[in-house]
Amino acid sequence: MNAVHGAKRDRYFQEIEKMDRSQAEKEWESLRKAIEYHNDLYYRKHQRQIADPVYDRLNNRLRELESAFPEIRNRFEWNT
Repeated sequence: MNAVHGAKRDRYFQEIEKMDRSQAEKEWESLRKAIEYHNDLYYRKHQRQIADPVYDRLNNRLRELESAFPEIRNRFEWNT
């Protein structure tokens, strides 16, 4: 269990505790773009490319990064 976030470590993501701000910003921006892409597919084009649990994990990871690095949210514009 991840003591900081109360969840199992995710083998696809770097541990937040070991990230610097620059790494967090890059990952946050990548996640934001992926979420916007999948939102567009699902809500506008009525297509699903990823399963709900995968989509949820992307959103959860985005929120985890924002919690650990609150300045990220203020630096980038969130358009959804």
